[in-house]
Amino acid sequence: MSIQKEFNKIIDRKELTLSQNSDNFIKHIEKIYEDLVSTPHFNDEDVVLEDSGVFFFHKETKEQLSWLIVVMLKIYINQLGHKASHVIENKTLLGHIQAQEYSCLGVQYHMLINEYGDHKFIFEEDVSSE
Repeated sequence: MSIQKEFNKIIDRKELTLSQNSDNFIKHIEKIYEDLVSTPHFNDEDVVLEDSGVFFFHKETKEQLSWLIVVMLKIYINQLGHKASHVIENKTLLGHIQAQEYSCLGVQYHMLINEYGDHKFIFEEDVSSE
């Protein structure tokens, strides 16, 4: 009998752990994300990212794949409790990962994202003290 995981529920943690294996995995996934978002794609044509084995044809598929990576990393952090923000360099991906880490640690925040993908966090204690 298999146990059904609920990936949409945040697992509360007191701290997130550091692991060299986790850091290596996250860096590899970030490389795939970077390749996806930085590859120009104006018309429907075959695109193959040889290093990662990713293949897509439509621009919409490229966008969906990049969001899939964000969701996958958020699930990874939530389920395993590993910290990831200290190794991620892409500012857009970093913002999403920081949000997940804050959620896992029980930090209350509001997140604003501008048109350039910059994330700004407003924490509950900052709001309540004004």
